[in-house]
Amino acid sequence: MRFTFTHLPAQVQSDLTHIAKFLVEETKVTDKSPYDRYTPSRIRHIMLHGCFTEDHWTAETVLRPDEVSYRYNIMVIVSAHLCDILPILERAIAQLNQSGELSFPVVAEIIDTKGRIDKKLRNGYLAYDQIQTRGVLIYSRGDITRDLFTPLDQPDAEKHYLQAKDYFDQSYPLAQLFLSGARSFKGKDHCATAFMLTLSAEQTYTTFMVVHILKYPSGRPLWELRELAESIHPELSMVWSGLREEQNFYLLARAFRDVRFSANYSITDSDLNLMFGYVEDLHKLVRHICQIKFDALKAGSLAKPNKDWLEIVAQALRPDADDEPEVPQTTIPFPSPNSRTAEQEEALEKLSTAISGIEGPCSELHTIADILRSLSELNSNMACSCEFYLMAQFLQERIKVIEGLYGQMIHIFEELQPRDDMPAKRDAVTS
Repeated sequence: MRFTFTHLPAQVQSDLTHIAKFLVEETKVTDKSPYDRYTPSRIRHIMLHGCFTEDHWTAETVLRPDEVSYRYNIMVIVSAHLCDILPILERAIAQLNQSGELSFPVVAEIIDTKGRIDKKLRNGYLAYDQIQTRGVLIYSRGDITRDLFTPLDQPDAEKHYLQAKDYFDQSYPLAQLFLSGARSFKGKDHCATAFMLTLSAEQTYTTFMVVHILKYPSGRPLWELRELAESIHPELSMVWSGLREEQNFYLLARAFRDVRFSANYSITDSDLNLMFGYVEDLHKLVRHICQIKFDALKAGSLAKPNKDWLEIVAQALRPDADDEPEVPQTTIPFPSPNSRTAEQEEALEKLSTAISGIEGPCSELHTIADILRSLSELNSNMACSCEFYLMAQFLQERIKVIEGLYGQMIHIFEELQPRDDMPAKRDAVTS
């Protein structure tokens, strides 16, 4: 944790000072009773987390005025009576954002008491521990140590590995068993299928948690297990990264209750098929991340593996080599320059334009990936934010553009080939 923010750009320093002063003033108790437990300020600490806690900032850094991806993510730790102070803080933050006095908006997704935060940490909600490690203190009502929060005690790497491996070998096969049970009911009983899929997803998240914190999360619903797991590895949210995916997660979580307690419960074949796909992807991703954890522990490290999270998802969801059909290498016949007709010359020009058109969407995909990565760090415990959804939608749109360009190129290839060679050409392109 940093106890000063003088290393940040000058305009950021000014904004943070103003934010802290404004929030403390707005939450002061003006009509304090001698029997009231409130102190003059209900705020104990304010911590900055997210993009401005990275190491590349200096006081001389110049920020672009049109930059929209930055924001001030703050954690506010209050004295007590959270339900009383929460609406006051929300109004104060809204006033800050509407004042026009800040360079970037303020986001306070975490407003809590220290006792509740410590309890969440003991139950495996490790995002707060990450904020404590990387965060910047911008206000404190009194002395504060580097160990503000009380995380779960961890054994050494060797002992952690042995315990985690035992837990995984017991817990993950049970998740697979539930998934096999769902497959056996598929086409026979929708209710039983949905129920078994929910159990499989819950057990998969439970496996992930027990491997990382060596403690079974007790009696938690699916959405809480997901929140706990994503607080440790935000890349787990990629399984549900989209509006349709989130809707399907809602159907999956709802099934656990409605299958048993609602006589009107029903689900379509289409939704069930989607649920199967998402749960299977969750299995692959959790198994892959747990293996990365095991490798790190065997190497003697208790820290989270320093890997690109999009790369982790790509590796986890990549089909097994045995499942991939072997594609023969073929050469697409292409007319020589001397034998091209006017129509082929025109088609060749279209092909060149189409290939050039791919460059823009592909570079945008790279930019979107960077933004998604920064959002996962920015909102470490809330990776599925509205901004995340927006970037995911942009991602889907750019992929559609690339697919359209690919279709154009296939059509142009057909125009470039002699008519009598069309069947052979089409087979080559398909291959």
